[in-house]
Amino acid sequence: MWEKRTPPTPLASFAELAGGASPDDVAAGADASLIETAACKALGLNDANAVWSVADAARVFVSSAARILSRDAAVNGGTDAFSKDDALAVEFVTACALLRSSNYGIAPMSLFDAKGMAGNIVHAVATTNAIVGGLIVLEALKVLRNARVGKEIDADAATKISELGGPETPEHQAFIKQQRDQKCCAYKYTFVKQFASNNRLLEPIDADAPNPKCHVCGAARVELRCDATRMTLGSLIDDVLLKKIGMIAPEIQHPRTILHEHDDGDSLDEDEVETYRKNRSTRLVDLPAGGVKSGDVLSVTDFSQKFEFELLVTHVPREEWDDEEHPEGFELRGDASGGKGDDDDDADGGGGGGGDDDDDDDLCVVEDDDAVVVAGTAKRKRDDDDDDGDDDAGVGGKTIRSD
Repeated sequence: MWEKRTPPTPLASFAELAGGASPDDVAAGADASLIETAACKALGLNDANAVWSVADAARVFVSSAARILSRDAAVNGGTDAFSKDDALAVEFVTACALLRSSNYGIAPMSLFDAKGMAGNIVHAVATTNAIVGGLIVLEALKVLRNARVGKEIDADAATKISELGGPETPEHQAFIKQQRDQKCCAYKYTFVKQFASNNRLLEPIDADAPNPKCHVCGAARVELRCDATRMTLGSLIDDVLLKKIGMIAPEIQHPRTILHEHDDGDSLDEDEVETYRKNRSTRLVDLPAGGVKSGDVLSVTDFSQKFEFELLVTHVPREEWDDEEHPEGFELRGDASGGKGDDDDDADGGGGGGGDDDDDDDLCVVEDDDAVVVAGTAKRKRDDDDDDGDDDAGVGGKTIRSD
């Protein structure tokens, strides 16, 4: 963790910092007559604008802590709350901050500066949290209300359709949509402004419509049909995720464990690297946590590409494969394009996953459950506003169907 940054420096013992004085002598907090006396005053640190040394901070830490404990035991029943007007509390916080700063090489500050900063932080955090929390509750109430209203609208529509004795028609669907638009509350994004405009600090705007190609709004899922008793995790990574789908640094998570994480050199421990190395040579059914069985859904992510989708594994015995139709020993179905972010580097096809440049089998878009659309090396950025009316997923795209 500290290979590329300066490690923290440990503090010396209290005896060394305090020049041989014992903590009890420095604390002097057991005497009830000293409870109301500020630690700085008792220690002779009367200049609030002076920056303490580490030794002074250690003395104030011990002395203020002892006084707070003695005071709270006698007055507050052993509990306390921070207040910038509480001298002991401010001294304790300042001493803790200065000792921590010494650990990590952060510039220290005086008691006066720490008091101003700590006082402002408490109020700023409380106020901001209250505003954001209130807005979240309002949106949550909309969700609950819309769920109830939606059920009522659906029930009324079902009753009317039943009374008419006919099937649901497009007119019925249009009526239901109209009722929902009229009776349901619209969800809003709300921005908290730093400065008021038109006497308003809160600016609500309409939420964006769900994007069907988004891995959150939409359904980004790919089905992998393979022989789970023969395919290894390494083959899944190299042949399917890197070569076929075009990922760079895939990570695979089973519902019960992590099967593979990308190692960028310093993010994994040695035992984790060894575990994932062994997993690569293990068959899917023999992987940890019971293995990958037919019907299991794996979560696949590539943070370098903002790429995420679900991989549904369907076991098909090797004997049932047509080697001419599926020489690779597996078949992909579904839509993986929805989980990939619209970064600018998508326009030039960046992010290929280790296949040869002349490979013509990169997975791009799937329009239905029985078709896989692949594109050649020439790719273009997705554009919802195509003017040429071309429905192809990419330049030079072709469709391969399983039937």
